[in-house]
Amino acid sequence: MQDEEKTKKQLIDELKEMRRHVGELKKSKADRRQIEDALRESEERYRKMVNAVTSYTYTVEMTDGKTLSTQHSMGCYVITGYKPEEYLEDPYLWYSMIHPDDRMIAVNAIGNILIGLSA
Repeated sequence: MQDEEKTKKQLIDELKEMRRHVGELKKSKADRRQIEDALRESEERYRKMVNAVTSYTYTVEMTDGKTLSTQHSMGCYVITGYKPEEYLEDPYLWYSMIHPDDRMIAVNAIGNILIGLSA
C-alpha cells in the first residue's frame, strides 16, 4: 500500500511539473511573439526614416562577403534613375552604373571595407 501511495504521489508531482513546463512554454511563446512584433515595428520605423531622408541613403546586408540584400531610399531615383524596388530585384545593379574603367577601384575599396581597412 505504501508503494501504491508513493506512485500516486510521484504521478501527481510529475503532473504538477508538466503543468509548470506548459506554463513556461506558453509564456515563452508569448514572449517570442512580443519580440517578433517589436522587431517588425522597429524595421518599419527604420524604413520610414530612410525613406523620409530626401537625399540618397542605402544599406547593404552582407554575410560571409556576399550581398544578401540592399535597402535604398526614394532619393535613389533622382540620382540613379532606378527605383528602390529595382535594387531589391538586383542587389548588384549598382555595379552596372560604375564606368568599366572604375569598377576595379570600387571592388578593391569594398574589399578593404570588408576586411576592416579604410577605403
